[in-house]
Amino acid sequence: TMAVPGVTSFVDTAALSALISGFKRPHEDEATIDAWSKAYGGIATDYEPRERKASKMARKMAMPCELRGLLWFKLSGGEERHLKEPKYYHRVFQAEFGRDVSTAATTVIAEDDRCSFGCLASPSRLALNAAGLNTLEHILLCLRYEHSEALYCPFLPIVVAACLHWMSPEQTFSTAMALLHEPSPLLKTRLDTWLMLTAFARLAISHTSDAYSRLLTTLDRSSDLSEVPLAQDHPLRGAALDWVSNCLPFWALMRVLDNFVIEGDKTLYRAGLAIVHAWGASDTAPRRTLRRRSKPTMAVRDWHAVLEDDDAKGKDSGLKARVEAYQTQTDGAGIYVPSMLACLIEDADEFIRLAFSFSFRRSQIARSQRRGQSQAKQALHADGRALAVGETAPARDRRRGETYGRLALKKAPTVIEASDIVTLDTWKLIWRDVPIRYHLKHLKRLFSTNTDGYNLASFYNKCQQESPTVLLVRTASGESFGAFLTAAWDLRRHESGYFGTGESFVFTQLETYRWSGLDGAEDQGSLFMHGDQDALLIGGSQHGHAIRLDRTLSAGVSHASDTYGSPPLVREQDGHFKIATVEVYGFIEVH
Repeated sequence: TMAVPGVTSFVDTAALSALISGFKRPHEDEATIDAWSKAYGGIATDYEPRERKASKMARKMAMPCELRGLLWFKLSGGEERHLKEPKYYHRVFQAEFGRDVSTAATTVIAEDDRCSFGCLASPSRLALNAAGLNTLEHILLCLRYEHSEALYCPFLPIVVAACLHWMSPEQTFSTAMALLHEPSPLLKTRLDTWLMLTAFARLAISHTSDAYSRLLTTLDRSSDLSEVPLAQDHPLRGAALDWVSNCLPFWALMRVLDNFVIEGDKTLYRAGLAIVHAWGASDTAPRRTLRRRSKPTMAVRDWHAVLEDDDAKGKDSGLKARVEAYQTQTDGAGIYVPSMLACLIEDADEFIRLAFSFSFRRSQIARSQRRGQSQAKQALHADGRALAVGETAPARDRRRGETYGRLALKKAPTVIEASDIVTLDTWKLIWRDVPIRYHLKHLKRLFSTNTDGYNLASFYNKCQQESPTVLLVRTASGESFGAFLTAAWDLRRHESGYFGTGESFVFTQLETYRWSGLDGAEDQGSLFMHGDQDALLIGGSQHGHAIRLDRTLSAGVSHASDTYGSPPLVREQDGHFKIATVEVYGFIEVH
């Protein structure tokens, strides 16, 4: 077997040797080890993050196997978290399983309690042994306990599985928690996935237009980016979901993660562009002269030879199942597609050089994602919630039950500082339409006119970084209404128009009104939120707004809204009302 230095006892060394057989190990020598050791080998108290320097180093040279766990631990911010609370994982394990972490080996997770975490790939492909897979499940469930949105991160299981190759469970847990900390590089919802897909498609058109055009031709697909965004046959679907986690060979995946812990999701876009470009330049792709400037070359194994070698040696590289899947998808054509190429990348160093030959700014991604928001209706699926890859959409008229997996869902939230506006019954009404991933959080009051004053500037100051939030309003005549809002008000500084998503809704004491786009209406609005120094606006339409509050938070107006299909939320004449109290609640993690 091929010895890989630095791996933990959670790795099946024989399986790992088979996994890396035929693929070139990233170059590392004494100079590489010395460079990384001098730059980042010190203890955390002496360590100051130098992301720019680390990024340049990670692009040029692989992290040494002996140091990879330490470097990921440091550069992700996991070490800083671990030093603040060394027994963090122990405490959460005790809270989640009711047992000490020392019993982890005998703490078996029932099949009904397992959770997909929205992952399309099997982390077991990374050659973890039985103890490693058991520990992986424990860590994922502890992450879910501590950070409820971890339930819907499609890349999280593969990242945690990779971490267990190089570090302890405690270090792995702290590293994952650091990556989940906002702003997180991990996709958390189906909306995030769709926005990444639309952004990547536009980058592909800009940077690899010839290869992208040929891919569309080969697959006989439309170039219309608004068409069936998450369908199984979208030509770039794998770029957002599984090219990295499910296809890349072991060493290529490690090189990608070396950069991912430093640069975040920008690395995934680069990896996707490299795969599309290499596919377009490969001998097996339809022939056509590339008009783009030359790019670094990259060795790719012949997939026919791999299948023949598998048959001759009686082994399974996993490629045969992928070929059969695409033969089924393409009516037996058995065509060569980018995800198959990703499985065959021989040289991880060449792959990274090609990936980082693509230059683009994060602002380009942000602009593409903002444009993608306009197509959110399709990405949000039938029910409008920002579903994760593995989350099942409930029917429009069916409310959720009292459990989700092994999670007990309460009918009403735990509210820190009771509201002066709504009762428990109204909280229950609101809570049933709040997305599941927020149900493990508590509500904390961020703003109240009773304590913070009747001033819109003060409102923005208290709430601008918070997302999601619940806005509550009581009129002078005693009526109560409000809105669940999915974007932070700080976006008003960066957006010239409206912002927010189709998860938002407005409500009265008796009814909630969700985004009208969920019903498939052709002329539904998407004017969710807007704010400036003069007014706060929610749910725009040609008639007015579902909620409009003035700059002094003393008066407002509510009209029928096309965005939510709602009537005026107050009974007063012409929808105009005087404000008695305004409150805002934010969501906080439960510790």
